[in-house]
Amino acid sequence: MSVIIPRNTAIPTKKEKIFTTSIDYQTNIQIKVYEGERPRTRDNKLLGSFKFSGIPPAPRGAFQLNECFEIDANGILNVSAEDKTTGRIENITITNKNGRLSKAEIVGMIKKAENSQLDSTDMKKIEKAVGLAIDWFDDTEELVEAYIYQHKMEELERICNPIIRNM
Repeated sequence: MSVIIPRNTAIPTKKEKIFTTSIDYQTNIQIKVYEGERPRTRDNKLLGSFKFSGIPPAPRGAFQLNECFEIDANGILNVSAEDKTTGRIENITITNKNGRLSKAEIVGMIKKAENSQLDSTDMKKIEKAVGLAIDWFDDTEELVEAYIYQHKMEELERICNPIIRNM
């Protein structure tokens, strides 16, 4: 998920970002609009979605879609997606009545996000584990069996996964 319009941005505002296909020969893209800044979509509020279809089959990354997010002075969010090659546009309009978060819900989400941040001890554990893994990869100049790489990945997961799961 990408944060397009950060919290506390003055309105009216307009932000654009270029996205590409992530799968070879993808013919449509489901565009979901969320309210929130958390890295995982499940921790944010889905405001709406629309499908941009009719994409000509091409290798991933070849197709470019310009997504425009515009909030007017009344807080109405217009999201449009434009095919960079043909100029074709699909869009959605989200009003304040369409299930937007209340001030209390926003404050609650911010508090929850602050509480789920990594503490410095956990962050140091992860940084140390990742640093050791990177050092091992850098020092390993010859090819090694796949199971050795698998073992190194499992060591890293044993340290990081329990910490991340508790976020």
